[in-house]
Amino acid sequence: MHGAAEEWPQIADLLRSQPSNCLVLCGTLRAARRLQQRYAEHQLGQGQLAWQAPRILTPAAFVDQQYEAARRRALLGGVAPPSAINNQQSLALWERAVAPDADQFPLISPLELARLAARTYQTQAQWQLPDANAQDNPDWPSYARWRARYRKLLAALPAADAEQRLHWWFEQAPEQEPVSGKQLFLHACEHLPRRWQQLFARYAEQGAGVRTLAPAAPNRSKIPGHCYPDLDSEAQAAFGWVQAQLNAGRKRIGLVVVDLDQRRREIERLADAWLNPASVAPGGSEVARQYNLSGGWPLQRHAMINTALLLLHLATKPLPVAELGGLLRSPYWLDQRQSGAAAQLDIELRRANRLQFSPIQLAAAASRMAPMSVLAGSCHALCQHSLPGTPQDAAAWAAHFGNFLTDNGWPGTRSLSSREYQALEDWRQLLVEFAELAPCLHAMRAGAAVDRLARLAQARLFQPRSDASAVQILDWNEARGQDFDALWIMGLDDSRMPPREHCDPLLSFSAQQAAGHPGANPGLQRRQATAQLQAISGGAQAVASCALGEAGAELRPAPMSLSLVDWQPAAVNNEPGNPLQHQLGGRVEMQQLSDELGPALEAQDAVSGGSALLSDQAICPFRGFARHRLQLAALPEPETGLSARVRGSLLHRALEDLWRGLKDQATLLRQSPEQLEQLVLHQVAAAIARYRPQAPEVGPRGWQLEQARCARLIHELLETDRLRAPFTVKQQETETELRLGKLALRLRPDRLDQTAAGDLVIDYKTGRKLNPPWGSERPQDPQLLAYALAEPQVRGLAFAQLSAGNTAYLGIAEDEGLAPGIRAIAQTPALRDGPQSWAELQQHWQLQLTELAQEYCGGHAPVQPLNSQSCRYCDLHGLCRIDEQPEASP
Repeated sequence: MHGAAEEWPQIADLLRSQPSNCLVLCGTLRAARRLQQRYAEHQLGQGQLAWQAPRILTPAAFVDQQYEAARRRALLGGVAPPSAINNQQSLALWERAVAPDADQFPLISPLELARLAARTYQTQAQWQLPDANAQDNPDWPSYARWRARYRKLLAALPAADAEQRLHWWFEQAPEQEPVSGKQLFLHACEHLPRRWQQLFARYAEQGAGVRTLAPAAPNRSKIPGHCYPDLDSEAQAAFGWVQAQLNAGRKRIGLVVVDLDQRRREIERLADAWLNPASVAPGGSEVARQYNLSGGWPLQRHAMINTALLLLHLATKPLPVAELGGLLRSPYWLDQRQSGAAAQLDIELRRANRLQFSPIQLAAAASRMAPMSVLAGSCHALCQHSLPGTPQDAAAWAAHFGNFLTDNGWPGTRSLSSREYQALEDWRQLLVEFAELAPCLHAMRAGAAVDRLARLAQARLFQPRSDASAVQILDWNEARGQDFDALWIMGLDDSRMPPREHCDPLLSFSAQQAAGHPGANPGLQRRQATAQLQAISGGAQAVASCALGEAGAELRPAPMSLSLVDWQPAAVNNEPGNPLQHQLGGRVEMQQLSDELGPALEAQDAVSGGSALLSDQAICPFRGFARHRLQLAALPEPETGLSARVRGSLLHRALEDLWRGLKDQATLLRQSPEQLEQLVLHQVAAAIARYRPQAPEVGPRGWQLEQARCARLIHELLETDRLRAPFTVKQQETETELRLGKLALRLRPDRLDQTAAGDLVIDYKTGRKLNPPWGSERPQDPQLLAYALAEPQVRGLAFAQLSAGNTAYLGIAEDEGLAPGIRAIAQTPALRDGPQSWAELQQHWQLQLTELAQEYCGGHAPVQPLNSQSCRYCDLHGLCRIDEQPEASP
């Protein structure tokens, strides 16, 4: 509390001596809790070991308390007021009220429409505003209809919402509780709406002593203010200061972030990095924090609660494969002994290229992978313990949800930490609140009920009890009524201060302005912000800060702060902030080690692999080491429609089957156009039938289009084959081996044609960009080169490119005339200054591939991408961290 030092002991003594005669109303719940804490500290300082707790409440909590007391007294005789409903129940009624007109507002969801109507209703009641009309706002008649329906729904229950309870207490207070001679203290209540101010005035008229707890004496001198170039520099400096205050032994440290709601995740991340570095370690999410974050986090964000919601969603509809992977990896569903099998199942689900899975599909996949495993049993249990298929009310669904989760093993078998147990208690309370919606909602099906429960979990804030935290991170509103030993106020720039409070769009602007609503009075907003800044910085060692730039926009210190803050440019350390260094106690010398060599393969080791091994080593040595020595790869990602891999496989398969039947060019030339058309369509259809299960999301029309595309590309390639010199297809997809030192390469070229000039190796390519390897110092696609070394009869290499508008051969051969697009050595620009005979080329390729093989076997693994395109489709960025090494980028 910012009470004057000489005034607080007298007030505390009065609360102690007359607890039933005194009432303290606080503008925020946090202010009320702090006042209770200060009162307890005062009592302990007076030697008291036990005391009657004084009434220190928020105004809304006080009215609700008095309302329920009146209902209990009515049990002894008299007419009881209607039962109270909470904000979520009220919002549910508003949803029903706006539903008939929701189609008239297609740009806003029914839920947001209900929230808008509820805010207007609350604003009008609390600020005592008159009705508008269609001239003031064309949407007013719609709101008037919604309000009439809402009030009818309330009367039908019957029930009283928060605004009606406040009105009831305003009218009934003198009769319900005589106030003459009582003491009412107001703390941090300066910004309350007009209706509350009227209630306090009425208390005074009835003979109650109404006093405002005095704020701390203002600073006579300005507090220091630091201007930083950007938001990140400002935040890093603020947390560095907080850490220094902790090290200095400060007991209560405040960090006020003006726009905390918009920057909550960033501030939470920095708070953990600076104040709780152990939280980033495995299991660190359950580590107790040294700080308390204003408002907490949506309950839905807690991993245990998110798992519960995922299980419920899966029981009502197919779940996207990414969310299903998170569920399989969660310790709150499957036993940790199943983690390995669950991770493998996640990979298998992704490889199936299906975007989402139902419980039945999940159970089938688990059974195929491990029929008798515990994992398969857990997946089958989701099908056995299902949710009812008929509509139920909210109370029934709350019971079904609890039973369903218990039957399926949630929240797991391991012991819960303190934070987890608190989250579980909040979840149970959430189910109670969900059940309380039953009178306000129609019966729902399971999917709608789960969606509404998820919305409640998102709206409910979860904050583990940690009142002893030395550091309080607050937003601007919750800073009212707080006291600190040291305080940093962050975000005092002209884009954030004073904090914007908007007027209601459905009510008359002039009426809101006349009533003193801050949203319609910018000058009032500025004065209130100035007074609050003066109050919260008056009793502490205070520091202010602002950023001078954000996303390219220039900022400046807020004009309202100039009379209170001495703004100076801050000295900014250009080195990246490293909170760990500060945790270790000062600056730590960092060593940089060149770690570009992995362990070399032992002499007795025999290594095998495909040509992709040399390809990755050529593109980037680190990629070759990570993918083939460490066996690292990103999780497969299912794709909408046909993936490039499936489309390429279709063409490869259709061409392979086609030439298995044709065998040579002579047979091709004998085919009539109609015969060839039927033959191609038949082979493409057979290939599609083979690969259809790999693209289960593609419908009949998609496959028709793909069949037409494949047939067109194959016909274009066959037209080129007609123009070639005579040839016979000698082999297709036949494996051979090439040894390069300890490395044994397994090669499987798409096709090998026999011609009069020697054999021609063909590799089908379905992409638009080719990287011919014959002239490259580090060949990115070395399969053709390796096959030319493995088979002495080969005298030509060619890519058969199959892409729309660009189907052709691209290759090199010992002699001319093999096919259009295949050049002789002397006609190849890339070899103009290189080898001029086929034997010299083979020798050159032998040296190149041997060097790549030696690099690989020797553990050569620097992060050295070959060119600017090498990293474009790589999935190892998080491991090589090339983005953190701009000097390493090509």
